[in-house]
This record gives sequence, C-alpha cells and structure tokens, in this order.
Amino acid sequence: MSELLGAIDAPQRHADCQSILRVSGWCIREDGVLPTSIVVLVDAVPAAELTNCYRTDVARLYPAIDFAASCGFYGDVVLDEGRAGVLTTLEVVAHFGAEQYSVGTVDVLYQQPYPLRTYPPKPFDLRDVLLPNLNPKAVADALHVHDNGVVPLFRLIEPLDRTHPYSSRMRGLIDRLESGQLALDLGSGMRPAHLCFDNVVRLDAVHFQSVEIVNTRSQLPFKDRTFDLVVSSAVFEHLPDPHGMASEIFRILKPGGEVLVDTAFMQPLHGDPSHYFNMTKYGLRKIFAGFEILSEPLQRHHWPSQGLLMQLQAVRPFVDDANGWAATLDGFVRELGDRSDELDEALGPVGREILAAGVSIHARRPSS
Repeated sequence: MSELLGAIDAPQRHADCQSILRVSGWCIREDGVLPTSIVVLVDAVPAAELTNCYRTDVARLYPAIDFAASCGFYGDVVLDEGRAGVLTTLEVVAHFGAEQYSVGTVDVLYQQPYPLRTYPPKPFDLRDVLLPNLNPKAVADALHVHDNGVVPLFRLIEPLDRTHPYSSRMRGLIDRLESGQLALDLGSGMRPAHLCFDNVVRLDAVHFQSVEIVNTRSQLPFKDRTFDLVVSSAVFEHLPDPHGMASEIFRILKPGGEVLVDTAFMQPLHGDPSHYFNMTKYGLRKIFAGFEILSEPLQRHHWPSQGLLMQLQAVRPFVDDANGWAATLDGFVRELGDRSDELDEALGPVGREILAAGVSIHARRPSS
C-alpha cells in the first residue's frame, strides 16, 4: 500500500473544548490518490464524516503529488454531555475504497457546553408552510439543528461579522413586505438575531443556529404558492441543478411574487467541492425563463475590483518568490485594495459588466 501523508491540525492534543468540536487537517497518499471518505471516531465509535477542502500550503510542500491542493478536511463533532470532564480520544480515519488509514489521534477534554443563541419567534407555525406528510429525509440527510433540543450539528463556519449581509436591494424588498406577507431566505447562512425577521423563513443546507429549515435536496419542502418573496445570495453557483431550483422557486411563489438572486460570475473556485457554475447575466436569465424579468442590477459588491481581488488572493499561495511573481502579486493586491473604487469607475458601465464579480436578477412570477 502507498504511504499516507497527513496530520490533524485541530484540535490540539489535550485541548479543552466545548460540546461542538471543530476537527481539521489534511491527508493524501504518496501516489496522489485522495480518500473516498474521511471519518472521525470518538473513542473508537464513528461520529461524523468530514468535508473536503483546499490546502494550498500542502500543495507547495508536496509539488510532485497530484491533487495535493485538494487534500484538506474539516468538520464538526458533537460530544455527548456525559463526557464532561472526561479525556476523550478522537481518531481521524481516511477510507480509500476497502482500504483505510489512520491519519492520527488526539485526546481532548470536554469542559463546557456549546452556547445556544436565541432568536425572535415566528408569529406562525412553520409547519403550516411545509408540504403535508413531509418525510424529513426527503429534504435533508441530517436532523434539523433544534430537533430533540440538541445543539447544532455544525457551528458557525466563519465569524458572525463575516457572514454575507443582506444587500441593500434585498433588504429593501424585505422591508417592503406588507403585514401577512412572507419571504424565504434561500441559503441564509448564519444570520445575527437583528436580521432574523419574523416574516422571513431561513433555509440552508448547513445547520447554523439561525437556520429554521435544513434542506440538502433539490426539492424545496414548502407548499405551492406560499411565499411573496424569495431572496438568495451567493447560492446558485453551489447548486448542481440551478434550473430545477428556479422551477421550485416558481412553484412556491404566489402569483405576482418576486425573487431576487445574486450569484458568482468572475470569481475563482470556492466552496470546494460544491462550486458548480459561474454565470453570465444571460445564463441567469435563461435559468429564470418563465419569470417576468424586472431588472438585472449590477450590485456594487459585484463590481470588478472585488472579483479581481478574489482571484489574486486565490492564486497567491501557489506562487513563490523565485521569479519575483509573489512580490508582484502582493503589490497588485495592495494597489487594488487602496484604489478599487478608481478602477471600477474607470471601467465604466460596459467594462464593469464584462468583468463583474457576480450577476443578479430580480424577477416576478406572472400573475396569471
């Protein structure tokens, strides 16, 4: 068997931890083969399957190994409260078909429960908007975060102040809703409490605390003609079937209901391995065929400087300074960061559209 290279980066050995524990690291075989799955065991019992991610630092360390850049893993493990004060052994195991390798073990000490946040209650029962006799497995392959009062299965992936906020246009549409009207935040991510409006249902594929409906399938779990508004930001590039999702949005919107979607155009690969499509405005228009197009706004956070910065920052870890390119790229990033507005203004409307970081569409389900 080819030798396994890898390490557990977090948690550190004998670290004090909360009931939800982030596990991360990397592994790859010397022959360049990536594992088919990576599982973390808690005291020899399988507890969670980990997610693949990029590790450009490993790729630089092992330039001769194919796919080394994709060898990272991360995920969260829930520790039973009965383990409080007990030294617990975590082992990460990489599976290569029928073969398996141990990436390593680490002992941790569970000291405190994970703090649950509170969110404003809904003035209605969420079950009233769901499809009748809904089998949870039809829409999600894991429990909802609040089922049986358990803590979330995933904690916040990024700091709260870095979670994508509502754009001014999305916030304006939400604020415009009248009493009794309802919106869906499709792919809401982690919303702070002050942005958890009681007339907005929050749905995501990840078990953030602020999420009310967990959905990992292409079918949405709502009744026909339920919502007056659907908003979705930075989600459609991560959907394997964006056309199917647009059809689902059409189904759950009331006649005359509106949808506002923004998604990636000139952006580097992100959210690996579930980044499927970058879209032009024409592609997004095609996906929402059957809707009345109200506008296709180029929002300021999609101006070209943002996409160029993302691309430069994405390639920088792959470049060393042997030929001077590292310093050159660093200079580009500094200059672009300091003068991004100047570049965007200089490009003019046509240039900004050609090089836009993202595209948006605001559409309506026909009234008849």
